[in-house]
Amino acid sequence: MDVDISPAPLRGRARAPPSKSYTHRAILAAGYGNGATVHEPLVSADTQATMRAVEAFGGSVEQRDGSLVIEGFAGEPTVPEAVLDCANSGTTMRLATTTAALTDGLTVLTGDDSLRSRPQGPLLRAVDQLGGRADSTRANGQAPLVVGGPMTGGTAAIPGDVSSQFVTALLMAGAATDAGVDIALQTELRSAPYVDITLELLDDFGVTARQTGRGFSVRGRQRYRAEEYTVPGDFSSVSYLLAAGALAGESVTVTGAQPSAQGDQAIVDALDRMGGAVEWDREAGELSVSRSDLEGIEVSVADTPDLLPTLAVLGAAADGTTAITDCEHVRYKETDRVTAMAEALDRLGASVEEETDRLLVHGGASDLEGATVDGRRDHRVVMALSVAGLVAEEQTTVTGAHHVDVSFPNFFDVLADLGADLVRRQDPRVTRPGVRFNNPGRLSEDRVTNRQSEDQTVFVRPKGHVEERPVVRSIGDRALYLGNRLAADPDSLARADSPLEGETFEFVLTVSQDSQPLTTHHRPLADGPGNSWPRFEAAVDTARRLYRRDGSLLCHCKAGISRSTTVVATTIAAEEDRPFRAALDTVHEARPHAMPHPALHEQAVLYLAAQS
Repeated sequence: MDVDISPAPLRGRARAPPSKSYTHRAILAAGYGNGATVHEPLVSADTQATMRAVEAFGGSVEQRDGSLVIEGFAGEPTVPEAVLDCANSGTTMRLATTTAALTDGLTVLTGDDSLRSRPQGPLLRAVDQLGGRADSTRANGQAPLVVGGPMTGGTAAIPGDVSSQFVTALLMAGAATDAGVDIALQTELRSAPYVDITLELLDDFGVTARQTGRGFSVRGRQRYRAEEYTVPGDFSSVSYLLAAGALAGESVTVTGAQPSAQGDQAIVDALDRMGGAVEWDREAGELSVSRSDLEGIEVSVADTPDLLPTLAVLGAAADGTTAITDCEHVRYKETDRVTAMAEALDRLGASVEEETDRLLVHGGASDLEGATVDGRRDHRVVMALSVAGLVAEEQTTVTGAHHVDVSFPNFFDVLADLGADLVRRQDPRVTRPGVRFNNPGRLSEDRVTNRQSEDQTVFVRPKGHVEERPVVRSIGDRALYLGNRLAADPDSLARADSPLEGETFEFVLTVSQDSQPLTTHHRPLADGPGNSWPRFEAAVDTARRLYRRDGSLLCHCKAGISRSTTVVATTIAAEEDRPFRAALDTVHEARPHAMPHPALHEQAVLYLAAQS
């Protein structure tokens, strides 16, 4: 989805969405215990990944009347039956890594292409130091990961300037180890308030953890005890509403903003220092803000990396220069947010200087003008640029706007309710809407029929990729199709005897090339000619994104069928929360000749892990 935003005044009241950070931790804490009911949680793409992780480790999560009713695994997680897909959630991957290290077997963890590029090495080494086993399948400190246990505890040395999530993951799992965990920080801790959130939540669940002279410590053999927990509002998300009010608001009030351990509360102080007309009734949890002339300031994001996109937009609309310092670690989020904001603001007409650990935004020299800017598949970049669109001249288009579902799913609904002039548009289709297939894969010598009707039916013979005509199979009950190498070829479709003559699909995904078929004929299953794992992973990511949309998706290979089969099966397993084997059986029902032998992706991940 893309969003078009034009300047408009805002007024009204909006409620702060629940905190993503607290929700992640509360879900896992309930899982570590015997269970709990989590009230007012954030239900988003990221937190749903953590819900799936708790279920994979033996717990259960049920959404009921706006709450999460969680049954835990009592500190003894079981080995997941399938690969644990953390999607785009870095928090889920870090938390699940140490949870997996408590099991008596091996867990494979992966995620989308963005998550697979994020650093995990320090956490993997910490797990090793504590008696577990953790490997990167590509030996580069990045996912996919293979993690095993049981981790018994002890002392782990980790850098503090990569991710505070490492500390959180070790503390939460450490309470369930025999010996407990002592964390020795090798460098100064960045994003320290996020660890404060963890300590606060652990205390709420009856777990004792503390800061020490050299890091943090948690005793072992503790039990998570809580029956009820209520998630506070999210100040990371509040920052966009405050910025929108400060730049375009006649009068905007944000409710549900009670004080907590969140470092991102610093947005209130930063806005006040810039001259913003902001008032905070802490007891009532209400923030009121209206448009005012802002002045540039110097502000560190060492402890508040998620505020950089918001501060950059505020700086672009302020007089003078806003210097955002201590921001190198912000480059290792869903995207390099420093570069993402520098390039996008430059495209909007702002004067920006990017340095390794600093971003300078010269607001006095900036005149924001509407343009098309890339959201970088990053929810925080999308929301910040959308705020910029409220004050830029003419229309601003932010691409990939649907990624707000990671942390603030109804962000654009809230903006619209406040009076924003915005239009949400689905991405352009690859081709025009096309044919629907019924009774696929029927073993019949009958000539293919091609009835022109609203619900067109096409019968094809299951001859696999050796068939010299387009062959298509419908998989399951969704508009998902597996085709041979001719199925999406325009020249083949144009043939007079083609069963698909004149028809196309809304989405067409080619998952291999003639030179890189990635079939089971290649041995060993390792990177090399014909086996491009990044290509395969990218194909899975693309298939999953298109599978979520309203439209027909054809997935096919130019060489062989194993790769497209595995892409489709992996997509079904991930999106429908099914074991990979069950998803593969669904594919085989329609196309029995497709043999990934038997689960190419899982086999490859485990093979590479064994070689690392």
